[in-house]
Amino acid sequence: MALFQKKDGVKKPAHDKKPRKTPVQYMREVYFELKKTTWPTKEELRRYVVAVIIFVLIAIGVIYLYDYGLSTGFHELYKENVVQSTALPG
Repeated sequence: MALFQKKDGVKKPAHDKKPRKTPVQYMREVYFELKKTTWPTKEELRRYVVAVIIFVLIAIGVIYLYDYGLSTGFHELYKENVVQSTALPG
């Protein structure tokens, strides 16, 4: 299907615009679409929640290690530069 059709030398969308629906019609369609949805069982939901919690804890640990390593490294680098620059000549 073409995205645009030429009519009289002017590009126009190939699909016709549908009239807008009222909010009540929209909510009714949403309700019926949600009834068609396959929802997870309680056991599946529990497994998904546990998997997400484990993933978040691993991500927290990785971020903590990066943060600790970088802050320690920069602290040591900064401390060495401060000591060198404040040393008195002679």
